[in-house]
Amino acid sequence: MAFRVQFNQKSVEDIDSIIEYYMAQNERAAETIYRSLIKKAESLEDFAERGRMVPELLDEDVRHIRELIDGNFRIIYRINDKTAEILRVIDSRQLLKMNID
Repeated sequence: MAFRVQFNQKSVEDIDSIIEYYMAQNERAAETIYRSLIKKAESLEDFAERGRMVPELLDEDVRHIRELIDGNFRIIYRINDKTAEILRVIDSRQLLKMNID
């Protein structure tokens, strides 16, 4: 099943913030991280269900929010029909703090 990958505004802001931080440290690393995050997110087009359920949300029985890990980052997304909506992109050391609906 082919999915459409859609980034919401908060996920775009997350990526911008990550890249801005790394650009100040190492421009080449920032570019590599950016390409990797986008490629990983876009890979959901082929099989969006492959991401694991977000551990912080399992107690609340939320199973439609999933995540992919890309290096030090978590790509949090929701599956709606044939769309994988990227909700957040956060450091993997952070616990997810968000209103999911």
